[in-house]
Amino acid sequence: MLSFEFSRQRADLEHEYRKAMRRALVLIDAGELSHAEAEIRAANDFRAAINALEAERKAA
Repeated sequence: MLSFEFSRQRADLEHEYRKAMRRALVLIDAGELSHAEAEIRAANDFRAAINALEAERKAA
């Protein structure tokens, strides 16, 4: 994978991860724990995608 393409994909995933974590924190502050848990799961999915992308890059 081209370095630029990898960087772009990683940046997109990092952005989505951070958005999900911010939403989770806002929901926790608002007392919406069940919704916050869903956002945390979404953030974990983005983190897993980042890790998979890193592993793919290292394997290449």
